[in-house]
Amino acid sequence: MKPSKLTITDLELCQTEDQSWTVLHKDLDAHYRSTHGAKAESDWVFIKGTRLSEQDTWTIGELGFGLGTNLSTALALHGSRKQQTPLHYIGIDHQPIPPSIVEQTLSPSQYRDWLLDLLQQIDRGQTIAVVEPTEHIRLELHATNLASATLPTNWAVAFFHDPFGPKSNPEAWTPEAFTTIRNCMTQEGILATYGAAGHARRAMANAGFWLASTKGFGRKREMTIASSSQECISHGTLIKKYPPFMELKP
Repeated sequence: MKPSKLTITDLELCQTEDQSWTVLHKDLDAHYRSTHGAKAESDWVFIKGTRLSEQDTWTIGELGFGLGTNLSTALALHGSRKQQTPLHYIGIDHQPIPPSIVEQTLSPSQYRDWLLDLLQQIDRGQTIAVVEPTEHIRLELHATNLASATLPTNWAVAFFHDPFGPKSNPEAWTPEAFTTIRNCMTQEGILATYGAAGHARRAMANAGFWLASTKGFGRKREMTIASSSQECISHGTLIKKYPPFMELKP
């Protein structure tokens, strides 16, 4: 069943400690980003966690588009680079926010216009929104759940796993979900997530990922990075308790 469309009344704007914005989903009683600093969390968990700045080609997948904070952070970093690295982003969100939320929370910029364009296309009824603002950049937003998404295989060098937590969104934390993500990623690709619960880590290992722990953002003690290649997560502490289990098939 297609989820109901989010409206302004479902959400509450919250300014975080670094003056960036997040939103509270009232029904789920869950914030889209940390109230300790939405932008800072995005940079720490997802940009640094996936070692995105070290990649020659930025093919980025994301589960949980939210306010587009992670995409905005990636685009700002991309725009600051002297050499224009090709960037292809695919975000998946089964219930995208209303475009007006982005208008209220982001300062005017070309990045905000690109995010607005994506959300406005979805708001008009499209299932897949596409924006190609330059010859180097292609942005996609898929308004569906992960199980129904059509994703390229062996493609993503970075994957931002950023859905609501297991209590609110258990389908995003299963071995099947992480297997779908792993099939989308390159052998050297890195997944980053704020999650560090044992059952979530077991699900990642069951999908064939090597896991490592790194310091979490704000008051969160730790987070998780994962890859099909053990060497690619050397910036974390390898979690030997959960070695990859390779028998689960897609």
